[in-house]
Amino acid sequence: MMKINKKFLIWIFATATLLVGIYFGYKYWSGKELRTLTNNVSLIDSGNYDQAEKNLQSMIASDPANARPYILLAALLTEKLAQSHNVSIDSKAIIALLDSVDKIAPNSESKRLRATVALLLNQNFNAHKYALESVAIDDNNAKAWAVLGLVAEKQNNFESAEKYYAASYKRDKSNVEALLGQARALWQLGKTTTAKAKAEEAIKVADKRLEKAKAYYTAGHFYSFEKDYAKAIPDLSKSVELSPENYAALGELANSLNLAYKFHIEGFVSTSTLAQALEHSVAAVKINPAYSYGYYFASQSLVMQGRNNEAKNYLTLALKYATQTKASKTFIARINADLANLNKKSK
Repeated sequence: MMKINKKFLIWIFATATLLVGIYFGYKYWSGKELRTLTNNVSLIDSGNYDQAEKNLQSMIASDPANARPYILLAALLTEKLAQSHNVSIDSKAIIALLDSVDKIAPNSESKRLRATVALLLNQNFNAHKYALESVAIDDNNAKAWAVLGLVAEKQNNFESAEKYYAASYKRDKSNVEALLGQARALWQLGKTTTAKAKAEEAIKVADKRLEKAKAYYTAGHFYSFEKDYAKAIPDLSKSVELSPENYAALGELANSLNLAYKFHIEGFVSTSTLAQALEHSVAAVKINPAYSYGYYFASQSLVMQGRNNEAKNYLTLALKYATQTKASKTFIARINADLANLNKKSK
């Protein structure tokens, strides 16, 4: 079975934390306040975080006794925390917002967001604790059940993860996060056919840009692992089209293009395939300069084009960042082997 991509799990959190805004809003809000919320959710969904943050800060300042803007602002900052490559967002600011919510009206969502922050900070025990407290307050909080699934998944407890994700989806049939979580857990349990079906279902259910991007990524990731590049590449391309900021999807697409060319898959045998792969790899490391796989995939494109000196430069960078980020020993050994092979050829 394939190894879980921890960075991918972090990415999954990015949209899930914000969907609480819509859930919380339509369930409890009305009138002008709901219209204001909806405008801010639209700003967030389009990536205009700064304006949404200013608007929510203004709402809090004008009505500090209203818990709702605190919740959405905490969700926004949690998404930024999830998307950050160096966890530069101050998690204390999020906790302070949630403390304000608990003083006004303790609720399931504040506990769920605390669990999310804890999980992003690799505090699995606290994440599990807060998520349980969340469902104890509101058993129908689908997002909290999904957090329990994520905790179990990070701990490689895939049977529990699948059950928690199933509980989440049972409570919210529009919960793409739960479907994708089920897909990953089922894949790890060896139920690959059902896992792919869940990923395909998620593509159909998703109606938001980032959700659909993640669904396409998951399906593409499965097909790529099975070496079915003819199916993987279209799905990964859709994911990148919908979410060009996702370096993991860019890297996976580059790798699939490289391998499709290497194994002479129909439709991917021209040198333009390698040019596209290189373009995606370079884009990935521009987004996240510490993404060692991006440098490695770029080197593979270059080697197949006979550009060995350039490939060596990218392999050197891949080794640097793989070492810094404590990548697997197998990956580091592969980089060293490729470098040694190119050095031998250059003599």
